[in-house]
Amino acid sequence: METVSSYSRASGARRAIAAMIDLALISALTVVFNLKVYPADRMEFPPRVWNYFDYMVDLINHHPELLLPTVATFFAFFTVYFILLEWLLSSSAGKFIARIIVISSSGTKPGFFRTAARTLLKAATTVLFFIGPLSIILSRSGRTIYDILSGCCVVNAGSKPL
Repeated sequence: METVSSYSRASGARRAIAAMIDLALISALTVVFNLKVYPADRMEFPPRVWNYFDYMVDLINHHPELLLPTVATFFAFFTVYFILLEWLLSSSAGKFIARIIVISSSGTKPGFFRTAARTLLKAATTVLFFIGPLSIILSRSGRTIYDILSGCCVVNAGSKPL
């Protein structure tokens, strides 16, 4: 059986590219879904009087009911997207384009529960001040905190065990 050390680890740049592609896809799915389910003409938005940042802060503070469905939809798509694709294919769409895959610490394809744990840890550590993605900088192994806790590793797709 191969170990993770016999694979070529994915660089931070490839992981960042994959993450941007994945988040763009999930965001697009969220927007399309929410426009179909919650049409803008049925929602009463308060008038915008200043800049968009202040407007978003005002919406969050005074009208959370307008944003909660979008946030909930985003996290639902995020969870299903990563669990299914990384469990079935060891790769999301962004990882496929960046030519990287997720494997378990033993060098095999991660199972459903390991992939689910990784995805939920990724969501939790990203929401908490972006700790998950930033932990790759502090890690000697080049792994994020959610990779370490779930027993996974992201490697180059073309790398073969030595």
